Amino acid sequence: MESDNKANELPNTYVPSYSTEYVSKILERLSADSLYQLCIRWTKSPNTQPQVPQESIYTQQGLCNKLIKEIKTLRKNPQIEKGDVIRKTIYEYWSDGLNLLQYAQLDCQLIIDDSEHFGWIYSTILDESNHEYCANINLQQFTESVMSKLSKLYLNHIYILKHPHLPLHILRIQVFDLNSEQGVSNPSQPQVSPRTPICICLPEESPYIFHSVSEDDLTSDLILQTIAQCLPSQLHLSTSPDQHPIQSVKTIYTLKGGSRIGKSFGIWSQYADGNVDGTPLGALDQHPTFQEQSNTVMDNSSTALDDIASLRFQGVTNEQSTHHSTRKRQFATIDNDSVTSKFASRVPLQRAEFVIQEPINENDPGSRTNIRLKFSGADVFGGLHELSVSSDPKKMALNPKEIPHWLTGEDGATFGHIIDGKFYSSS
Repeated sequence: MESDNKANELPNTYVPSYSTEYVSKILERLSADSLYQLCIRWTKSPNTQPQVPQESIYTQQGLCNKLIKEIKTLRKNPQIEKGDVIRKTIYEYWSDGLNLLQYAQLDCQLIIDDSEHFGWIYSTILDESNHEYCANINLQQFTESVMSKLSKLYLNHIYILKHPHLPLHILRIQVFDLNSEQGVSNPSQPQVSPRTPICICLPEESPYIFHSVSEDDLTSDLILQTIAQCLPSQLHLSTSPDQHPIQSVKTIYTLKGGSRIGKSFGIWSQYADGNVDGTPLGALDQHPTFQEQSNTVMDNSSTALDDIASLRFQGVTNEQSTHHSTRKRQFATIDNDSVTSKFASRVPLQRAEFVIQEPINENDPGSRTNIRLKFSGADVFGGLHELSVSSDPKKMALNPKEIPHWLTGEDGATFGHIIDGKFYSSS
């Protein structure tokens, strides 16, 4: 039985039957720099090197050296566009097709680049008492267990990679249907139909697992069920349905990873970094960050309101922001002309939704409003920050002194309810 399961694990060198239009579309997602880097990387690995034509004068190493030299030359030529390199990759360099390992590395490179082609949600690891639990996962045993269980149902391929910048591992999992009714022209290369790959991120020291959003709900549910079955005993996964996908693995890691930064946004952000003593719960004009600026007048002047807005949304005043610009932008991964760098959030969120449920009639406690506020954009809280700054307090869209904390991104939440003036996160 074990050997049958192993037979269902497709090798890295298997070349799926994708159309050239599909392959071109996949390669187009890469930045030009990442495309060049991957092509060079593929020439250096035995599992991804291009095949030498039968009548070629080149040896395998000679052909790879030729490709590396040509790719580097193309990279230096400003007249060469990315589409030219994609066509060479498809029709010349790897004319026999890309294999499963190459597709897996391509997807993982998109994740590392924080490409917008992935949306991320999370599941929580819970113990038998439904408490969050940081599981100590043996990665090798866990991956082998996932492969073994999937192999009982489908042909599959799994690729694992340590993220080069974040303390997490990426598992790219793809399952395939066997088209036995079409016949098999080559017994060693069965005709299969690939399903949409699912990417799983396992962060270190965190009770959360991140997974890519897929339109293929059946495959996604199957893989998540398999992941849950392979966790240590007495543990299970819980996935909240009230989630908006986040288009950056860096952002979702900051929100749900092992760092305390994920619980410290807005006015709290300096406390996460250990830069400020005191409490942000007191009067704004008494905040420790203002004590460094003896000439600041805390009134309704545009400068003072601008500083308050910066403090509320970013945890620093405008003068301090110039000294902390590198730190503030450390996790900012999405650029948008509508949100200038001055207002960019430390962790940009693309969607946020809040439901205001306040009493309507004091004689009827059960009667409540159901006002739903929805925000979307490249950086929701950065945009709200920009709206809270104006030279005239009477004309500003949002008064930074009065804006509620849940609209400053302080909670790092993307969904929540406001009941009796208190915020309850649902994300």
